[in-house]
Amino acid sequence: MVKSYAQFNAFNNFLHKYRYLFITLIFLFAFGVRVWGLDSHSLWFDEGVEYLIASSNINELFSNSLLTYRDPPLYLILLHYWMYISQSEFHLRFLSVLMSMITVSGMILIGIKLEGITTGLIAGLITAILPSEVRYAQDAGQYAFIGTSLTISNLLPQKISLRFSVSVPNCYL
Repeated sequence: MVKSYAQFNAFNNFLHKYRYLFITLIFLFAFGVRVWGLDSHSLWFDEGVEYLIASSNINELFSNSLLTYRDPPLYLILLHYWMYISQSEFHLRFLSVLMSMITVSGMILIGIKLEGITTGLIAGLITAILPSEVRYAQDAGQYAFIGTSLTISNLLPQKISLRFSVSVPNCYL
C-alpha cells in the first residue's frame, strides 16, 4: 500500500512539474481534432439557417431569432460580427471550434480546482476527445456555445468563492 501511494505521489509530482507541457499538448490535440476536416462537407440545413439569420442586419436578427428560430440571440450576434471577417464555411465553423477550445480549458480548470492537476488533465483530455464535443465543434451552430456557457457558469461560483471568501459547495457540478 505504501509503495503504490509513493508511486502515485511521484506520478502526481511529475504531472505537476510538467503541467504546462501537458496542458499545451492537450490543447494542440484538441485543436487538431476539431479542425481536421472542418470544411470537408457543405453546410447542413441548420447551419444554413444560422448563416441566413446571422447575415441579416442586427435589428432583423433579434426578431428572426426570437420569433422564427426561437433561440436566444447571443450566438447569432457573435456569428453576425464574426462574419465580417469572412463568410467561408471553414470560417463559419471556426467560431464553434474556438468555443469548444474554451470548453476544454474550462474543464481543465474545473478539474484542477476540484481535485488537482491529475483530475484537471484527465478532464481536459476527455473533453478533447469526447465525440459529441468534437462533432458540435465542427458545426456552425449554437451547440459548442452552449457547452462553453455551461462550463463558464460552473467556473463562476468558484471564482466568486475565492474572491469574496464565501464557501460555495461543489454540488452544482
